[in-house]
This record gives sequence, C-alpha cells and structure tokens, in this order.
Amino acid sequence: MRNGTRALALVTMCLTLGWVVPPLARAVSPAESCPAVFGNPQQRLANRAHRLQVLHRVRELTNSILLVHSDDFARPVPLVFQGLELVEVRPDGLGELHAVVRLGPGLEEFGCPEGGYLVRVDDSLGPETSVLALLDDLVLVEHAGELAYLAPQAAARPRFRLVWRADWTLPVLPGHATPASIAKPGGGVQRAARTRGKRR
Repeated sequence: MRNGTRALALVTMCLTLGWVVPPLARAVSPAESCPAVFGNPQQRLANRAHRLQVLHRVRELTNSILLVHSDDFARPVPLVFQGLELVEVRPDGLGELHAVVRLGPGLEEFGCPEGGYLVRVDDSLGPETSVLALLDDLVLVEHAGELAYLAPQAAARPRFRLVWRADWTLPVLPGHATPASIAKPGGGVQRAARTRGKRR
C-alpha cells in the first residue's frame, strides 16, 4: 500500500511540474534509422561541404534572421512536405539543437515507419532538400537550390535579411600598394579618415 501511495504521489508531482513527456517524444528515432529520407553518412558529408561553401553565417537578431551567403539565394519561402512536418526544435543534453520531425502516411516507398525522428544540421529531407541551420521553431533548408524553411503551424512568419559575401578575394602582391591606397593615391585614405573624424 505504501508503494502504491508513493507511486501515486510521484505521478501527481510530475503532472503538477509538467514533467509528462509528450507521446511523440517517447517514439523519437534517430535520423540514421531512415537513410532513405534523411540521408546516409556520405550524403551528410556532401551536405556539410556544400553548406560551408554557400552559407557563412546565420544569426537571430531582434526582429529578423541574418543570413550571410555567397550564392544567388532569394529570401527563404515556407516549405510544406506531404507526409513530413516539423514538430519542434529543441536542445539535447549538450545544448545542441535538434529538430523533431514527424513522418506520416504516404511515405511507404521509403520503407520508414511513421513517427518522430531527430534531425540535425546537414541531414537530408528527401532527395532535394538539406538542413542548413536550426533556429528556435524554425528549420532553414536548401530545397532544389533555393532557400526555404519549415516551421510549426502556430509559429509566426519569420523575417529574413540576406547579405551576400564573395567567396573569393583579390590577391595583393608583396611590396605593392594595397587596393585601398590605389583607390586613394597620395595618402588620400588617411586624409579621408581624419576628415571623417573631425566631422563627428
């Protein structure tokens, strides 16, 4: 009887403190268990190499999300999959963000059971989509060469700010003038800097 009372008290405490695990969380599987949808290790390496080449920074600002890239991307658009939806983005025990996605009916051809899957950066979402970044309630992806995002249905529409950065630089030969000095011969760069200082 004492054990039953203690068990009831523990359940009551869990309900009060909100420790009840959602049903989906108990069924979450690693993305590696479904390589037909989320990619194999070789595909992850290819996704990572491409991501590092085209996307240099993702930063959440106060009212927008900053994306620094070196491709011809346009602003991300919402992406809706048939049979796959984003449930949430949450940190693991080490503080790294993971996305929980749900596979529903209609994906039998991939041979993966329905349920929740834990997705990381550089995982695939089908043959044309790779995960670029995980943010609060948002998964940034590249789909068929374009930027897109997945978000829970109740999430507010995000605002993106894109900044293009060249992925190449012009070499400067040793002992020659720098590009800044060439543009402003005769010490014009230094004089311009002093003039700006006086105007302040």
